[in-house]
Amino acid sequence: MGLQDRPYYQDSYSSPWDGGGGYSADSSRSVIMTLIIINVVIFLVDSFTPRVDLVLASGETVTTKTHWLADVMGMRPAAITSAPWKIWQFITYGFSHAALDSKESVFHVGGNMFILFMLGRPIEQRLGRSEFIRFYLIAILFAGLGYFLLNLNSSVLMVGASGAVSAVVALFIFYYPRSTLLAFGIIPIRTWILGVIIVGVDLLRSFNPESPIAWEAHLAGFAFGAAYHYFKLNFQRLDFSGLKKVFGSQPNLKIHKPEKLKLEADAILQKINEHGEESLTSKERKTLERYSAQVRNDRDA
Repeated sequence: MGLQDRPYYQDSYSSPWDGGGGYSADSSRSVIMTLIIINVVIFLVDSFTPRVDLVLASGETVTTKTHWLADVMGMRPAAITSAPWKIWQFITYGFSHAALDSKESVFHVGGNMFILFMLGRPIEQRLGRSEFIRFYLIAILFAGLGYFLLNLNSSVLMVGASGAVSAVVALFIFYYPRSTLLAFGIIPIRTWILGVIIVGVDLLRSFNPESPIAWEAHLAGFAFGAAYHYFKLNFQRLDFSGLKKVFGSQPNLKIHKPEKLKLEADAILQKINEHGEESLTSKERKTLERYSAQVRNDRDA
């Protein structure tokens, strides 16, 4: 994709999905796709690990529906309370899902990954790769903390990316409140209405103590996404450089003409890819506008 084809240079675009999901100058895999691959691989591997045995108070041993890997990665609040060294579960639970041989299985991981793919791409484009992965991982932590605090004595295993995905959905709704989505692939609905429905459903679940859905994580994740937008949070100062090997380094733009304006524009585009368009100063925006005009003139010449 040439520089003139970047979404920033287009005269107008109204859809959150315009621009192809990012400012990348090459075919580097997006953070969204890397997250999906990690979740699906863990889901498949877990399905081939042995099921966990549980010893009842009566002394009887029963085999549960939970597989070994999910049991290690998932969160049991009571277990963390009694064994604080299991703190890693505040992050790892967000990458584990119901096993392949359970009735939730494909719907659980598939639903989360589909929503992440559809609504996460515009958010990654807007925030930039590095900021998006910071946002996503902190959302997992925050959603897990919400579940933990409301279920301190629970031994029920909690797994799934739903809390972090809820944060992504919240941010999408606040960024694009008037966009139209197709509920169930058929019914057109405004995103802000979808937000009301999502929060309302989880609040109703909170009145059902037998609900198998971790509504606490959903609401905590949604609240985190709302707070990120409302308070204009930014996690650029957090050093996540060690994750670049997993989620990919930033692409290098090829420079054909060593002109000063082009060099400045390339540096700004790298900043967008790293930190998102909102990180630009007014001077940097004007520089891009000037270079955009130059590119269009050269193209039309």
